[in-house]
Amino acid sequence: MRLMKCCLITLTLISTCQGQSCRPTRSDVLGPKFVRGANRTNILAPRSELNDPLKRTTISGRVLDRSCKPVPGARIDIWYAGGQAADGNAIYTERGQRLWYRGYEIVGEDGKYEFYGTYPGIYRGRPIRHYHIKVDAKNREFITQVYFKGDISPGFENYVERAGNTVNVRRGREGARFVKLDVVIDN
Repeated sequence: MRLMKCCLITLTLISTCQGQSCRPTRSDVLGPKFVRGANRTNILAPRSELNDPLKRTTISGRVLDRSCKPVPGARIDIWYAGGQAADGNAIYTERGQRLWYRGYEIVGEDGKYEFYGTYPGIYRGRPIRHYHIKVDAKNREFITQVYFKGDISPGFENYVERAGNTVNVRRGREGARFVKLDVVIDN
């Protein structure tokens, strides 16, 4: 990845930089499955799933401000439906269980984060693969969801287009996925 003076070239949620200005990431709803008090961890899924390269996904990026500068000290939470229930639907773990498929990090001076999880599943009622992202920085909270180009269920294209946060998913040699998302928050 290479940062040029005028453009950021990467698979991200931000557009190109115009001068030194980045367009903020679009916000989305928190959703009903956010759990306060998730663990501070970048390991989001059970080891058995992470060991399977066809399930493993690395989710990384930076938290930036409108000037395309890192936001050090930002807390970034991520959660999603993962695993599989007996009925074939993906699941969210709840309080009282081991809270898989969720975690948070505090970004450093460079604004970077990296999580190791799995590709989101689909569940009854919302058949769109997605990650939930919540950023707390500068005494403000920002919430978004991230969807994947080429992997949007029929009938939900308009919804995802309005949300506007779609990214490409890159596949590694063994089949593992890599998702890159820079989240630009409004100052």
